[in-house]
Amino acid sequence: MFFIFEGYIGGNPIINQKSPYREELSNKISHELENEEFKSRSKDGLAGVFSRDRKLTIKNLIVIIIMFKSSIQRELDSFFKTVSNSDFKIREVTKGAFTQARAKLNPWAFERLNEIASETFYEGAEYYVWHGMRTLAVDGTRLVLPNHPSIIEEFGQHQFGPNADSPRSLAMGSMLYDVLNQITIDSKLAPYSSSERDLLLQHLDKVKTGDMLLLDRGYPCFWLLFLLKAKGIEFCVRLKEDWWLKVKEFAESDEKERIVSFTLPKKNHKKLADFPHMMNATIQCRLVKVELENGEKEILCTSLTDTEKYDLKILSNFTTTDGTKKRPINC
Repeated sequence: MFFIFEGYIGGNPIINQKSPYREELSNKISHELENEEFKSRSKDGLAGVFSRDRKLTIKNLIVIIIMFKSSIQRELDSFFKTVSNSDFKIREVTKGAFTQARAKLNPWAFERLNEIASETFYEGAEYYVWHGMRTLAVDGTRLVLPNHPSIIEEFGQHQFGPNADSPRSLAMGSMLYDVLNQITIDSKLAPYSSSERDLLLQHLDKVKTGDMLLLDRGYPCFWLLFLLKAKGIEFCVRLKEDWWLKVKEFAESDEKERIVSFTLPKKNHKKLADFPHMMNATIQCRLVKVELENGEKEILCTSLTDTEKYDLKILSNFTTTDGTKKRPINC
């Protein structure tokens, strides 16, 4: 069940505290944590890593990691005091044992649990949509990683500093986010050599036909817009004023909106190999100038060509100009 979210200001809190989806989610997560296939993949198939008689079972380990708020040892002591229903603090697991167990846990386990949580939310909870569409955004960031041999082996090193003599391990992170319901649908972590656009393509498996996808200035390219159209995904992207000649002309004009047509360059035909009908197609998009609350102006490009029905100023309010997420009022 969903709510049509017509404006940025307004909208009612839609999460029903008594909604049965919460019980369903709890049951599904509990079932998955006990699933033998899940446990096997979570420990990379290593025998004896998480045996049944150990205190740090896969289930306990995952719950502890998710609930972390303070120091490791304090969280461990608090957790086992609670599950043992004891009035005394008896140290049952040390920080060292926890660190060793965590190192053997496959991060895939958290991806899988988040996938279950996201799917269950949309199947059973009431949630916001904009004109009947889930409103999703993708954003990427550069991450500086700890200096550890295992991390260097996985992500490599890059030289930084004035003399390029300061080696650091970095990664590219990316997130697919429901901006109205504040749900992280998918996240990716990849070597620094990857691009934000590379990770966006991996996110598209989680984006459904009929969804609205918001993208910042670093993502747009002709073949990507064609790919989104081929998949039935609506989009609204920020453009640099010099991104394309027609965009530059529009930016310098007095027009507020303009309908433009795109054709796919032949050099990009391979990118649409799975959608041959799109290679020689022409798509129409709407360019819109939007003035933000801080006085800045930006140019948006959207697949939604109906000017009267779709007010893009509302969409631009769902994210700030630096790409960070803004919480909808009263959500």
